[in-house]
Amino acid sequence: MDSLEIQLQFDRKRNARKEEITLQFLELATDYYKTEKELDFYAKKLNISIKYLSICVKEITDIAPSVFIATALLNEAKTLLFSSKDTITRIAEELNFSDQYAFGKFFKKHTGLSPKNYRNKHEVTLF
Repeated sequence: MDSLEIQLQFDRKRNARKEEITLQFLELATDYYKTEKELDFYAKKLNISIKYLSICVKEITDIAPSVFIATALLNEAKTLLFSSKDTITRIAEELNFSDQYAFGKFFKKHTGLSPKNYRNKHEVTLF
């Protein structure tokens, strides 16, 4: 084997490991996004550093791991605001935000609307 072939095999093994880490992260994020918003939790579960987790996920998907968690939270928040009559405080609690203010800040950062305005804008009026 020449050095180029050895390097290619090494790169394939390294990428396979990064793909494996990324898939494991995505599975964990699917299970824990409501309760665990910090990358430290996921890195500890995978026995790797936060930096290496970020490198793997970003390299394989072109998306930062924190974006996956935020997107899952945001989609769940939108669903709850749209489909339930729960108060915004209750939804914030269900998504494990420290309080309604933290939930509102997160939601507005990602949508440009407060949870209340989002709910009002997307409320279906039945006549």
